[in-house]
Amino acid sequence: MIRTHRRINLLAVIAAAGMGATLLHPNVAQATPPVVVQLAKGIGGPVDPNGLKNASPGNEQGHSAWITKNGHTYVVTVYMSGNVSDDDRPWQCKCSSVEIDPMTGPRVLANVDQIQLTHGAPGDRPCNHPRIASDGTNMVWIWGTDDNNNNVQTYVSAIDEQCAMPMGSKPLKISENDNNNEGAPDISAVDKGLFTAGYLSTGNNDRSIAVGLSIDTNGLPVKNWKMDVVTPSNIGRPTIDMVDATHSLFCAAKGNERPPEDGVECALLNAMTGEILFKKLIAASDKANHYYANQPQVGRLDNGKFGILYVSSNGAGQNNNDNHQKGTSVAHLQVWNVDTLNGFTMQSEQDNVGSYATHASLCAAAYGVDGVRHMGIMTASPTGAGVPFLQMASWDAGGVHMDKQKDNWQFGFYGDSGYLANIYGQNPHQQGRDFLRCLGDIANPGYGKANGFMPDVKTFIALPHSGRIPGDPKNAMFVSFVPGHTDKILTPEPPSDNSTQTTSASPSAATSTVAATTGSGDTTSPGSNGEMPGASGDFPSNPQSTSGCACTTAGDTSSNGLGIAVGLGLAALFASRRRKES
Repeated sequence: MIRTHRRINLLAVIAAAGMGATLLHPNVAQATPPVVVQLAKGIGGPVDPNGLKNASPGNEQGHSAWITKNGHTYVVTVYMSGNVSDDDRPWQCKCSSVEIDPMTGPRVLANVDQIQLTHGAPGDRPCNHPRIASDGTNMVWIWGTDDNNNNVQTYVSAIDEQCAMPMGSKPLKISENDNNNEGAPDISAVDKGLFTAGYLSTGNNDRSIAVGLSIDTNGLPVKNWKMDVVTPSNIGRPTIDMVDATHSLFCAAKGNERPPEDGVECALLNAMTGEILFKKLIAASDKANHYYANQPQVGRLDNGKFGILYVSSNGAGQNNNDNHQKGTSVAHLQVWNVDTLNGFTMQSEQDNVGSYATHASLCAAAYGVDGVRHMGIMTASPTGAGVPFLQMASWDAGGVHMDKQKDNWQFGFYGDSGYLANIYGQNPHQQGRDFLRCLGDIANPGYGKANGFMPDVKTFIALPHSGRIPGDPKNAMFVSFVPGHTDKILTPEPPSDNSTQTTSASPSAATSTVAATTGSGDTTSPGSNGEMPGASGDFPSNPQSTSGCACTTAGDTSSNGLGIAVGLGLAALFASRRRKES
């Protein structure tokens, strides 16, 4: 059941008066809105209604990690931003840190707001595909750059909760072939001080490569091994997750062509040595029948099970840039058993998952009152219209289970999985996409505390995403927090806005309506190359009336069912449209 904010606030007043226990039973479904934090305003780069090459969509490709330090919990997000000086065009990587206060919830740290991590690099890919991972003590971020107009190469660096890299140390280059473009990286923590990274190498002998990293006594990453894993791999952007304390799972698209004519291949790696224990084509393309498996994402479940999401297309857009022909997409969710003795054993597969098929992504997280690990399918509109959704799905011996009403979370007001990236990317109106990533199992420091922030929520799922606020020329950057493992059964509700700036005093998560907070936004003056100054960057006081999204705001007593139906209808409409890989 979806409640309006007015009803929630009324319950908060009653609960604060000591009557909450009689109204809110722990086994009764309760509505809890996600909390949205704006990290950056929707500005950056030139603006042209016809699109400009490398003009930047504003902000894109956000990726988060979390860490607890000195009793404080931080969610650190790295992303690409076009809001930079002329000397740093077309974009650079930035970092923002959000502290989850145990009493008031997420807030952007004032002194860690849009910290620019990279500078200069006169090529057209100065900082691309940033990713970040945490082992609970150390954080490492990874990115690709064509510094000095060379081919793209991949670098890593330690980073802390203040978005600071180690003083006096240079980033570590982990790619090796300067004659190839080697980027589009990913990274995952395996154990304390142990990480598996990966990147795509294209140009000569295309392949997806894994790299083992450890942390030395100075807290710096050290490269231990390199292994070619998926080959040939023309578009094999890797996705990585831990299997156990010494093994990792590595997946990428396989094939010489775009889209890949072979499909999606996964490997079980020894994270200490790089040895490939098992390798399997988990989703096969069928070129003769115009079926191409691509874009894998992995998420670790319980008891050796893994969710693997991939997107299939009919390949209609292949070699058709000139007439802008796009193919259709379908998102598929598989569950595999992965172990060091038997390798890969298929458990089940579910087709047509997620609200939008194009550019869908996956993470795994403890979810619900039992804390069983679920798969979260993160999607946003490829046309930049509509709201983003996170569909939670479980698995048991009976197969994949998902309830599109009970466990489908609208986690933001605005979502764009590739529209502005297409308009202002390398090939305007032809290629371009965003890369969605979510993160589960973030401990809530307010859990179990009297008057704490969502005290019935043990963990959160963080969802960094981009979207254009009406009136802004480009995409803003957000990170949203959806309840994960909880004490009470929760019913999804559209996210809270920042129109009230208040926190409920109720001890129940069901009655907490917490305001979204914003970063300071603009850090540079409009560029001389035609950049438009942004709007205020704040959320609208009434997102429902100004943005058309299915958001309930304070004072709104109408049902939200129609808005959700409209959002899902848009999802079905846009799911058939596919944009080619950039």
